[in-house]
Amino acid sequence: MLVGLGKDTFEVSTHALVIASPVAGQHHAHGLVAPSLAEVSSLTGDRPVFVQVTTAEMARAAAKAGAAALLVGSCDSPDLLLALAEIEPLIVIQPGTAPSGADPVRFFTERVAWAVAAGIRQSRIVVEAPVAQVAELASLDHLVMIGTSQAVGVQGTHVQALLDGARFIRTAATSPDHVRATRRTAFTIGELLVRRGVTSPTSVYAGVG
Repeated sequence: MLVGLGKDTFEVSTHALVIASPVAGQHHAHGLVAPSLAEVSSLTGDRPVFVQVTTAEMARAAAKAGAAALLVGSCDSPDLLLALAEIEPLIVIQPGTAPSGADPVRFFTERVAWAVAAGIRQSRIVVEAPVAQVAELASLDHLVMIGTSQAVGVQGTHVQALLDGARFIRTAATSPDHVRATRRTAFTIGELLVRRGVTSPTSVYAGVG
């Protein structure tokens, strides 16, 4: 599946993308998360920029500034949804404001349906899901992102998520070495599975620098 991120297009059915902060991901991440809307324009260059938005006005401003993807929380505002349908960035639906005890798969499936009803193409919609739900959501043809920390053992989380079908890893790491290790994990798992003839996410680059 081809996904557009700004001026770039990625084949995410066979490539997992690593997203990180500008400092940690400067040399190794495929995309960068802007700390704020005000910093989007200064980061747009050779890598897609992601940024958090909460209102229709912020979404339009982010798109105008050159953001390739918008982190939109639970995306439950009709005004925000209709604004997102008017612009081109990828959107990432997040679980942060999901009702307590809500089933994650049902929650994301509902929110994706809302977005599609607003006129947003499903190929533009990503869900940032708990690792335990990646396999089920991927089996329903959702594009899935996981968010991870730099805690000890987190590379094992990446491996499982990639095997289950995650196509984006958004890391909160503050260390460039950690981002590089994350990218190496994505590349290695993908290469092993692809060489076995298994369709799986893998790093977008031919090697790891």
